[in-house]
Amino acid sequence: MADLTVTITDEVKIEGKNKGNTSIQLITGINDVYNRIITIPVTETNVYSTDRTLVSGSTLDEDLIKYARITNKDATNFVTLRISNDDNDEVLYKLGAGETFVLYNHASSLDAIDNAVQAIASEGSIKDITAIANTLPCKLDVLVASA
Repeated sequence: MADLTVTITDEVKIEGKNKGNTSIQLITGINDVYNRIITIPVTETNVYSTDRTLVSGSTLDEDLIKYARITNKDATNFVTLRISNDDNDEVLYKLGAGETFVLYNHASSLDAIDNAVQAIASEGSIKDITAIANTLPCKLDVLVASA
């Protein structure tokens, strides 16, 4: 087992005063890390998936994920992330050039609002993360740490 330390530092000075902060989080009990650079074309491509039982390759155990980071390594172009759960709810997120997107637990973590009835859908586990580049292929740096 290993520990994962996540450190986020933002620095900004306004009128000579530091308004930034550093947040350090220790995530214990890491047994597995999925880490790769993926080239995302201008067609939708799987970044990784989750399942409770069929775990192999880029399909990870949703119950064991503790931390996930996706960084767009491109200097110019954005990618659109599609995050969907086991209830077929989904969220689209535009990840700009050089930006990073962070998720933590995946089990029962993605809710959605049904606009037709203005009701919150049941919590679903994150099942798939896909991406599509907007103009030219982009590289994503992906790290997922699991217990």
